[in-house]
Amino acid sequence: MFWVHEYEQGDLDEQTNIIGKKEKYYSASQWTLVRSRFRKNRLAIIGFWFLMFLFFISIFAEFLAPYPPSAGSKEGKNRKYTFGPPQIVHIFNEEEKFK
Repeated sequence: MFWVHEYEQGDLDEQTNIIGKKEKYYSASQWTLVRSRFRKNRLAIIGFWFLMFLFFISIFAEFLAPYPPSAGSKEGKNRKYTFGPPQIVHIFNEEEKFK
């Protein structure tokens, strides 16, 4: 794919016109080829960013959902309100301290 031809100067031959032909070439590494093909494919880029989104969500999972799904009232979550309507978010408790 990435060929660079270089010829040595030599005596001329009647058939090939060059004697002592030396060829140099540059070939891309496997990762360079993979990266260039990956960048051309839009669906692959979208899939990559979707996986990165899931990865970052998994890192911040405890912040987004501080209670495990099977948490009972001992962990601080009341099971009665699992399927209840939305509640008002209280950032401060009764003593006006941050939770």
